Amino acid sequence: MNFSELKDVLVNAAVSAGITEYEIYYTSDAEISVGGLNREINSFSSGTSGGICFRALYDGRMGYASTELMEESEMNELVLRAIENAKSTDKIDENGLFGGSPSYDEPRMKPYSPLSAAQLKTLTTDIMDKTYAASDKVTDGTSSNAISASITVGLANSHGLDLVNNCGINVVVAESVVSDNGEMQADYSIKAYDENTDVAAMAKEATDGALQKIGAGLVESGKYDVIIDGAQMRSILSVFSSAFSAKNAQMGISLLNGKEGEKIASDKITLT
Repeated sequence: MNFSELKDVLVNAAVSAGITEYEIYYTSDAEISVGGLNREINSFSSGTSGGICFRALYDGRMGYASTELMEESEMNELVLRAIENAKSTDKIDENGLFGGSPSYDEPRMKPYSPLSAAQLKTLTTDIMDKTYAASDKVTDGTSSNAISASITVGLANSHGLDLVNNCGINVVVAESVVSDNGEMQADYSIKAYDENTDVAAMAKEATDGALQKIGAGLVESGKYDVIIDGAQMRSILSVFSSAFSAKNAQMGISLLNGKEGEKIASDKITLT
């Protein structure tokens, strides 16, 4: 059942149970992934998952229930479980449900066209072939992946809010393993894929990155001018990413709490 059908069943069940204030949240995602290793396809996966959440005010108390079973009979049970959960709550809800904003902007997302399993298989093979062709030092362990993923999110409530958004992405990965004089190194390139994506350039980027690591050694301790690769900078920044969470700031566990509008870093740092 799709979101519209599930929503109608839930609304009818809520009305029958005497509930006048409720909220429905729905999510569904799908993904197809193809992997290649050593010039051949070695993995394939395809799956969908999702869930629906229902919360409602019952006798002044908020009750909540959720399920991943998208069937009509389960929607009726969902309402009953939310009512039972509300009955077990002593706290009177003082906030109610947010009715929604007067208007909403259209999500600014790139158009998405899902790729079929056959297209993903062709892409995976093509990336592997181009990676092996990028250098005679590319060896076994070289791999590639092509993934197509999408998600649908729906939100509706008794105040008239009724929103649905669909989005998705196609992703390709090239991982090159190189060998030279007994030393092996690896690097990768990952891109969002569309008809303009140059997979040959991706294969070369991954291979060049691996080749650049060949012959690397240790240096004496000291002060040096360094250039940090973008991928490594992302890894470094990930250590600090929790500090930028609004939730963590509101909970008082972020070092940036209360620093909105203040300068927090050097003028030489630009973070987008």
